[in-house]
Amino acid sequence: MVYDFNPGRSGEYARNFLGHRKGKLVCDDYGGHQTCFALGVTKIGCMAHARQVLRVTRHQKSILAEHAFQLCLKTNKETWTAI
Repeated sequence: MVYDFNPGRSGEYARNFLGHRKGKLVCDDYGGHQTCFALGVTKIGCMAHARQVLRVTRHQKSILAEHAFQLCLKTNKETWTAI
């Protein structure tokens, strides 16, 4: 795993860093990264963003979100009980 810091959010930074490689990119749903995915890079979402989405949808009484929340709760109770 490599963390590559850049001064902006442009997808160009990730494309330049990855070059011709088709690795995995941990990122949010920012549209600037879509070109990377179209070129074969695998998107991996982060748990912080997943947690936020589940928090919102869980309060909207989503059965699927509640099920996902319960699964996450089993794996990391300390982090997930806060939502």
